[in-house]
Amino acid sequence: MRALLRAGALRMGSRLIVGVDLDGVVFNYAAGFISMLNAYAGMKIPEDYQPPDFTWSEVLDGAIENAYRRRFHLTPGFWEKLPIYDDARGAILEFMVSHPESVVMYISARPVANKLVLSETQRALRRHGLLPEGSTVVLVRRYEDKKLIAMASGAKYVIDDAPQAVNVCHPEVRGILVKKKWNLNSAVSPKVAVVRTLAEAFSFIEDREKRLHRLQKAV
Repeated sequence: MRALLRAGALRMGSRLIVGVDLDGVVFNYAAGFISMLNAYAGMKIPEDYQPPDFTWSEVLDGAIENAYRRRFHLTPGFWEKLPIYDDARGAILEFMVSHPESVVMYISARPVANKLVLSETQRALRRHGLLPEGSTVVLVRRYEDKKLIAMASGAKYVIDDAPQAVNVCHPEVRGILVKKKWNLNSAVSPKVAVVRTLAEAFSFIEDREKRLHRLQKAV
C-alpha cells in the first residue's frame, strides 16, 4: 500500500478515473452470502433479506458470521458466481460508452492474499462486459484503504456503500454514497454526495464535470 502511494504506481495520466466498489454496489453480496448459508449451513434465510447494518446480527452470532465469511470467501466459485445488480451493470456500461476517455477502477474490500479471489473477480466482471482494456481491479483489506488507493491512482470520485470509504479526507477526491438498507443510519460527511443508485452516481459525476468545465472556461 505504501509503495503504491509513494510511487503513484496506479496513476493513469490525465484521464478521469472513477473508483467503484463491487460488493453492495455492483454485485449483490448479500444474496450470494445467503445462498451459501442456506445451502451449506442449513439455514432458511429469505433470498431477498437485507441486513440492517454491516453485520448480520439479526440472523447470526458475530463469531459464527465471521467463521462463515472466512470459509465462503475462499470457496472456489463464490466471488465469480455473485449475482449482479442489473441496473448497476447497465449504468456502468452506459457510462463507459458515453465517456470512453474515462476509466472505471474497481476498488473492493475482498481477501487480498488469495489469488483465486482476484481472478474470480476479474472473470465475473469480464463475463458481464465490465472490464474493458484500461479498467482495473484493486483489492484491499479494509474499507479505509480504498481512500488511499483513490488518492494513489488519481481518482476524482469514489462510489461506495460504505461510509468509511467515501468520507474521503482528500480535497481532490469526491465521495459518493449509494444508499442501502445497511447504511441508512451511518454517519456521512456533509461533503459526500448521497444517491439511491449507481446510475444517479454517474449522473452526479457528469453534471459536476460539466459545471467544472464551464467554470474553467469562464476563467
